[in-house]
Amino acid sequence: MVRALARLRQAIASAIPPTVPKPSVMHRSLSSSAVSLSSKYYDSQSGRWMNVPGAAGIRVHDITLAEWKVGCVAPIGKRLDLLETLVAAKPYSVELWAGAVEEIKRTRWAPDDVHNVNVAARVHKPEECNHELHRVAAQVVFAGVRCDKSTLKDDLQRAKAVVKEASDVGLQVRAYVLNAFDGEDEDDNMNHAMATDAILNLADYGANLIVISDCKAKAHEDSLRELLEEAFYMDVAGDTMLERLGLRASLQSCRIAAKLGVQHFDACLRAPAFAHLQGPIADTRELIEMLEAEGKECSVDSKGLHAFYSAMSKP
Repeated sequence: MVRALARLRQAIASAIPPTVPKPSVMHRSLSSSAVSLSSKYYDSQSGRWMNVPGAAGIRVHDITLAEWKVGCVAPIGKRLDLLETLVAAKPYSVELWAGAVEEIKRTRWAPDDVHNVNVAARVHKPEECNHELHRVAAQVVFAGVRCDKSTLKDDLQRAKAVVKEASDVGLQVRAYVLNAFDGEDEDDNMNHAMATDAILNLADYGANLIVISDCKAKAHEDSLRELLEEAFYMDVAGDTMLERLGLRASLQSCRIAAKLGVQHFDACLRAPAFAHLQGPIADTRELIEMLEAEGKECSVDSKGLHAFYSAMSKP
C-alpha cells in the first residue's frame, strides 16, 4: 500500500508542468555604492508597477549640507567640492543648502556620480516646483505639516499643492510631519491623532516619502512604536507605507524604528564647529554602524563618508 501511494504521488507530480517563475523588473538602487537590484511587481488594482516592500534595503537621506549651513561659511568652489565628495558616498538623497540650486545652474555642476543619488531641494511654495528646478534636483523637500490644530488644515492644503506641482514636472516629494510627539507629557492623544491624519493625507496626495520628524527628541518608545505601526497599516494608493515612511530622530529612536521595519532615515555628519546646530538627529556614521549591527543592509559607502568628513574638517 505504501509503495502504491508513493508511485501515485510520483505519477501526479510528473503530470504537473513545472512552475515558471513570473518575470520581475529589476533596477539599480539609487542609494547603493555598487549595482544593487531590487524587484518591482505589477499591481492590477492600481494598474502600475510597485516596489516590493523592503526590497531596496535601508535608504539614508543625508541632510548635512543643509544642516551645517555650508553656504554661509565657504566659497562656492569649496561648497561644490564638498557636495561632490558627499555624492560619491552615495546616500539615497542629499539635501542642498539654501541658494545651492542657483549656484548649480550657474556653474553647470554635474559630477559623474550625481546620477546615483537623489539631489533634493527644499521648497516652501508650489510655484517653486518647476522645470528649472527639475534640471538640478530629482526630489523636493517640503517641511512641513505641523501637528497643530491651528495650522494643520492650511499646511495640508499647501502640501497638496506642492505634491501636485512637483509631480507635474517629474519631481519626487519628501514631506515632513512635525511636532508629532510634542504632547508626550500632556495631550499626546491629540498630537497622535493629528499625526496619523497628516500621514494619511500626505499619502493620499501622492507624497513619495513621508518623514516623521522628532527633532526635539520627545518621542517615547511606546508612542513611537504605536504611531509607526498604525501608519504601516494604512490603506493608501500607490506604494505601501513600508516603502514610504521615514524617520528623522535620535539614534535610539532610529534603532527602534529599524526593528519595526522603517526603511528611510534622515541623518547628518557631526563636526565640532557645527555641533550646536545638529540637535538629536542621528549621526550618519553612527546610524550606519547601528543598522549594520542590527543586520540591516545599508550600502552607503563608509569610505566615502570618511572622505567627506576629512574634507569638511579642512579650512
